[in-house]
Amino acid sequence: MVRLRSPHLHKTSRTNEIQITNGSQLLVGAPTPVARFAENELKKLHVKTIKETKITSISTTPSSKTELTLSNGDKMVVDLYLPTIGVIPNTEYVPKNLLNGKGDVMVDQFLRVKNAPDVWAAGDVVDCQPSQFVYAGTSSNPCHPIPPA
Repeated sequence: MVRLRSPHLHKTSRTNEIQITNGSQLLVGAPTPVARFAENELKKLHVKTIKETKITSISTTPSSKTELTLSNGDKMVVDLYLPTIGVIPNTEYVPKNLLNGKGDVMVDQFLRVKNAPDVWAAGDVVDCQPSQFVYAGTSSNPCHPIPPA
C-alpha cells in the first residue's frame, strides 16, 4: 500500500489523499471485517482508496514533485509518496525528535504525531498500540487497550 497527498487531486472535493493497494482490499491478509473497518475510517477522512493497482515507476518532476505511473497506465503527480510495505516498522526517515527511546513515532490518543502539526501516524510505527493490527476492527480508540472479551 502507499499513501499519497496532493493538492492536484480531486480539486472539486475535500479529498486530497489517496490510498493505493495492489490487493482487492486494504490490509491484505487481514480478516475482511478489519479491512472494511480500515477502509470505512479512511472514507470518513475523505481518503480515496484505489484497489488492485500497483505503482510501476516513480520519477521526480522538474518542480521536485513525485510522479507515479500506475499499473493501469495512469500517472499521478503528488506532493508526498509514502510506500507502506513490509513487516518491520521503518522509522529511519522520521526526524529523531518525533521518536521515543525505542524508535517509535510518538502520537496522542488521536494518532496525531506529537510536535508535528497536521501529521498523523498509525500502525506498527506508533508508540501507543500493540503491533497486531487485528485489534483495529474492535477498537474505536486505537491508543487504549482492548478490554478482555
